[in-house]
Amino acid sequence: MITMKKYFSLLIFSFAVMLISAQLNAQTLYVNSSGGANLRNGPGTNNTVVTTIPQNGQVRVVSKEGSWTKVQYNGNTGYISSSLLSENPTRSSNNSQSSSGNRSSSSQSRSGNSRSYSGSGYTTAIGLRGGFTSGISFKHFTNPNGAIELVLGSRWHGLSLSGMYQWHKPGAFGVPELSWVYGLGARIGFYDGYYYYYHPKRGRCRDPWDPRCDRYYYNRNFTAVGLLGIGGLEYQFREIPISISLDLIPHFYFNHRGRSFMDGSVSVRYIIK
Repeated sequence: MITMKKYFSLLIFSFAVMLISAQLNAQTLYVNSSGGANLRNGPGTNNTVVTTIPQNGQVRVVSKEGSWTKVQYNGNTGYISSSLLSENPTRSSNNSQSSSGNRSSSSQSRSGNSRSYSGSGYTTAIGLRGGFTSGISFKHFTNPNGAIELVLGSRWHGLSLSGMYQWHKPGAFGVPELSWVYGLGARIGFYDGYYYYYHPKRGRCRDPWDPRCDRYYYNRNFTAVGLLGIGGLEYQFREIPISISLDLIPHFYFNHRGRSFMDGSVSVRYIIK
């Protein structure tokens, strides 16, 4: 019989392979205009400008509508005139690059409010966690470097719900796409007491005089409430709307005397916007 943990691990692997294989074939284009290109919320010059993409800015093609191309750029989705895009970066002089850089910096400053939480590169993502506690992860940024993550997980033949507030610090190890992640939260779990008490070295509670036996072994439905912390790294791909993270989640339960736990997990999330 496939255990719940193996089932979730299989789901994570299948989900990751499906998304990555689908996105690797996506077409990538570059802005060829020395003055950059406006990313609009609709196919036409009468639509609102979301942000301005500098010359040689890399975009991912979503679809084409007439003379306009729907693309994704730094977490934003919009439309660019197809005539402003090419398959290869454009070579330009130093003066042109300097001028383009100044315009880009100015336009990004003007569009800072229109883009949602540029510190992370995205606003909302959903995916899967694989580790000691495996499950579904939903993450949403509430400010440039702060996010809320909810995790519905499985462990000890039961389910748990975790809520965390996380701080992001981009540029870990000098890599712009890599961020330090740390935060605090809470967890409530609904477990099978027999499996919850099990320890790899000490085994399950077998002493009838041990009061913990009644609490865990015989009372199969056990509810645990506690606090947790999180620390790790998250990497967001430039070319595809996917982020991956590696973290540790130490936690303890108020109603479990003298014992704390450590979760380690790898997450793969699809960036919705």
